[in-house]
Amino acid sequence: LNQVTLSFNSLTGTVPQTIADVPLLATLLISHNRLTGCLPPLLGFNQTRLKYIDFRENSLNGTIPSHVGSIPLLTQLSLSYNFFSGPIPTNILQLEILLYLELNHNRLTGPFPSNISPTSKLIACFLSNNQLNGSLPGSIGLLREIIEMDISDNQFSQVFPVSYCRLHVLTSLYIFNNRFT
Repeated sequence: LNQVTLSFNSLTGTVPQTIADVPLLATLLISHNRLTGCLPPLLGFNQTRLKYIDFRENSLNGTIPSHVGSIPLLTQLSLSYNFFSGPIPTNILQLEILLYLELNHNRLTGPFPSNISPTSKLIACFLSNNQLNGSLPGSIGLLREIIEMDISDNQFSQVFPVSYCRLHVLTSLYIFNNRFT
């Protein structure tokens, strides 16, 4: 089994822990349902072929498992419109082939991850409508492929980093409703 697509089915209950026991899984699409509870703590742990995780628009909560940031082939992580809390895994932006990161409309807290891979391929980063705070790291200038970034409606503060000037392909940047000086 390498693909699970269960989106738009009005599924209820929790995400089965056994979904983390499918080693050849490459695509996991379970968005737009009514699932509750936490993601399986071992999701992605031994799933080295996992490329696409989509749990958008459910009612999931808890923290994002830290080892999600260690899935070597992950290109898209979509967890927006849930109730996830806690910090963004610090290693998530070290994934060199991650293209899309969608964590907007949750209850995430803490800083923007500063451990950014210098060879990052990230082209879209959506973190709006959370409770993220602190200053943005200068290493954000390493996201040289980024086209769209939305960090609006958070609590980021201090001076906006000048390293954004190095993001030459950036076409859309949303930073409103923060506390920048």
